[in-house]
Amino acid sequence: MGQLYRNLHWSRDSELELLNRAGTLAGLDRISSKDFIEVKPYTIGGGEFTPGQKEGQWDIGGDINYLITPTLRMNLSFNMDFAQIEADQQQINLTRFPLFFSERREFFLEGQDFFDMGMGDQIIPFYSRRIGLAEDRSTVPIIAGARLLGKVKNATLGMMSIQTARRDSIPSTNYSVLSWRQDVLEQSSVGILSANKYENGQLHSTTGAYGLYSTSRLFGDKNLNVGAAFTQNYDSDDFDSKANAHRIYLSYPNDKVEFDMAWQRSAAAFNPEVGFLRRDNFQEFYTELEWKPRPKSFLKWIRQFSFKGLDINYYIFDDTKDLQSFSYEVRPLGFETRSGEFFEFNLQRRAEGLREPFEIAEGITIPEGEYWYNRMEIQAATFEGRIWSTYTKINWGDFLTGKSTESQYELSWRANRYFKIGANYEKNWINLPQGHFDTSLVGSRFEYAVNPNLFGALFTQWNSEDKEALLNFRLQWIPIIGADFFFIVNQAYDTSGGTWKLERTTILGKLIWRFVI
Repeated sequence: MGQLYRNLHWSRDSELELLNRAGTLAGLDRISSKDFIEVKPYTIGGGEFTPGQKEGQWDIGGDINYLITPTLRMNLSFNMDFAQIEADQQQINLTRFPLFFSERREFFLEGQDFFDMGMGDQIIPFYSRRIGLAEDRSTVPIIAGARLLGKVKNATLGMMSIQTARRDSIPSTNYSVLSWRQDVLEQSSVGILSANKYENGQLHSTTGAYGLYSTSRLFGDKNLNVGAAFTQNYDSDDFDSKANAHRIYLSYPNDKVEFDMAWQRSAAAFNPEVGFLRRDNFQEFYTELEWKPRPKSFLKWIRQFSFKGLDINYYIFDDTKDLQSFSYEVRPLGFETRSGEFFEFNLQRRAEGLREPFEIAEGITIPEGEYWYNRMEIQAATFEGRIWSTYTKINWGDFLTGKSTESQYELSWRANRYFKIGANYEKNWINLPQGHFDTSLVGSRFEYAVNPNLFGALFTQWNSEDKEALLNFRLQWIPIIGADFFFIVNQAYDTSGGTWKLERTTILGKLIWRFVI
């Protein structure tokens, strides 16, 4: 029988998932591992229906999972299918930079942190959505994939290789990524990551190294993280030593005082083909200072204040050093109540440097130049655990050459333990000398659970840019532990003519069965 010994106390400076604050479990012995092989075949059938046409769909595939050691697992997947995954939540883009959509597929979500090298959210060397999804987010068939994840002594290993099939003009492609992270000192690590793409006889690689020094004992009991990362592009038909990116950062994430600073650079030639850049050809200088006191003798209904005196993101073009973007935010008041509500009021100073005209909407173009403007923002939310909960965000003020108001609202109602309804609405009003326009995004979500083995959701969304309404219905039934049946209905409607015109309907049934050998 093991015994738990505490070697460090937990404090408000440490989030719950920080295992270095947990106790040490000792006294376990005579534990032997057992070979474990899990087989999960699937079959899927249904069809896609468009006005005057229908096309049947049927396929099979599956996964094999092998537990090599208690801490090391291998996964093999054949003819991957993600039909049961919910559609992406739509976004409205008022910037000149690409939108980011998070990964939703289970195979790529598992062990996602194995392939994170600490480059932040602006430079992502490995972005799994490059695999099996085209630029328009349509699916590309995945023939097979293999993955190895786990820990061997003080090393954390991650390896994955995926082969996609040819689809129309998109060639068959192999994606392979390798990650190795070594624990050093008490809480720190160093590692390497290599993301590779082999297509039409050409190899593209984004490979780099990183390190993190972390301690929870600064000044006795405070947290500090200091890290650096560097990554380089390599192409088999060309090598440009300037095609690289790097980042240096420091974080002091503690309960009452939080301070962060970073510098990162993505050269103009850097292009991670298996990664994602929120912006390219840039350098960023970032720093943030937040003070979060906890009142004791007054305003007892407030759990914690949030005052932000410094939050700067300064971007320049790497090749010319001219201004690319700038944002500065001050928070004179923010707080969280003991009952779970929160409120914050922010003052913002922003700027954009346009090197070329920017078409923000059809027929409305912002001339090249440098634009500085001021904005204000209010965010508020009630506790999500209540029967009714809400979230509101309003941001208003100057915008480029004119003015704009951006608003976002969310409402949730837990009708009972079986049924939950959610709705979201986003509205933007933009008034510029070049023209004025507004955008809208509407969504709703209905979740239900007849019992723990039968549950589902209906997700609907529409936005004024695409003028397309999407409906995604999913029902999941667990007949026995280890087996899953999904019934999926997806519909798309064209609303450009002022009415809903059905474009396509997809109806699928998918059965997954689990065997243990």
